[in-house]
Amino acid sequence: MNSGTTLDRKKTVNLFADFLVSKFGNNSRFEVIDVKNFIIILGETDKKEYVDFNNIKEEFLLIYDSVPSFNTIDLIKYDCNISYEPTYFTYYNTDRCIFDNNKINSFLNKTETYLNIHSVKSEFPHGYGLNCGRFEFYLGEYISNHIFNFTNSDEIKIFYDSREKVIEDFILKIELVNSVLPVDFVWGLLMDVFFTKDNLAQMREIIFNYDITLDTFDVLGSRPWLIKNKIHDLLPV
Repeated sequence: MNSGTTLDRKKTVNLFADFLVSKFGNNSRFEVIDVKNFIIILGETDKKEYVDFNNIKEEFLLIYDSVPSFNTIDLIKYDCNISYEPTYFTYYNTDRCIFDNNKINSFLNKTETYLNIHSVKSEFPHGYGLNCGRFEFYLGEYISNHIFNFTNSDEIKIFYDSREKVIEDFILKIELVNSVLPVDFVWGLLMDVFFTKDNLAQMREIIFNYDITLDTFDVLGSRPWLIKNKIHDLLPV
């Protein structure tokens, strides 16, 4: 699989971090660091049973056969109670709103390079399970993909905090840059249209069925949550 696909060091650590999540489960998070001689895996998981890491590495190298073999240092903590930290995400009024125009242009012009000769680290959302902030990240992209159309904002920041609850597991705050509509009004729409139990259940099914290892490839490509299934609920506005 993926034979002939060349992966630079950054893509390799991001892909390996996501591959680990696919093996350890969504209550896991990892940081993979390439220090040239070794790949170091820092992480924590709610799994109680020790996992044979060599088997995982060999499976990874078999599937992604263009990746050269590597040595690992495994610093994974098991049986952890993974805590969810308050998080915010920024989205941009672009074709793939997790990236701003400068980032998109760097992908399109193939000027995205990682020249750190000492170490290269995986970065969020890579290595984070869907229960460790990644679901909310994708959900925010789904929501932003709708509301950029009528707020005409340049940027949208969505804040989550699981220590309190408004609906499901979220307390929500948003910031809109250069919006033509007031924040309070848009916040009400989010609660009425996107954060209903039925819609959240539908989006959880869509997002949790997504193969997160695909995020390393075709970064500007379509994603299953980039649908506008709620446009009809917003049109009367």
